[in-house]
Amino acid sequence: MKCWSVFSKNVKIPSLTPSLPPHPHTQVYGGFVLHLGEVTKGTFSPSQAVTAKVNYDRRSPIAANHTLTHVLNYGLRSVLVGDDFGKEGAPTIDQKGSLCDDTKLRFDFSWNGPISVDQVSEHTKLT
Repeated sequence: MKCWSVFSKNVKIPSLTPSLPPHPHTQVYGGFVLHLGEVTKGTFSPSQAVTAKVNYDRRSPIAANHTLTHVLNYGLRSVLVGDDFGKEGAPTIDQKGSLCDDTKLRFDFSWNGPISVDQVSEHTKLT
């Protein structure tokens, strides 16, 4: 499953004189999410302290849209599978991916069957 939230744009690092534009790659290391970048102007040393600032005016709606993917997933499982979720032989619904940015979210899932108008209505009320 791929779950993508867009990366921060124009990260401001006040204690770092060199320019460090955003880079769309992240890695998980030792329980931390590392955002990778490339110094394109100036230099700094590995031991130099830096402070990063996040643009929360942009980041907050991205985080909210990411949270809503969890709400949508819960609602779909509740409506389509109900109390049988996770039980052997029960129908399965799987999140296949999502994309969250500051203006929208996309939620991809697989379900082996039709979804009725009543189920859509119930999901809408639940979420």
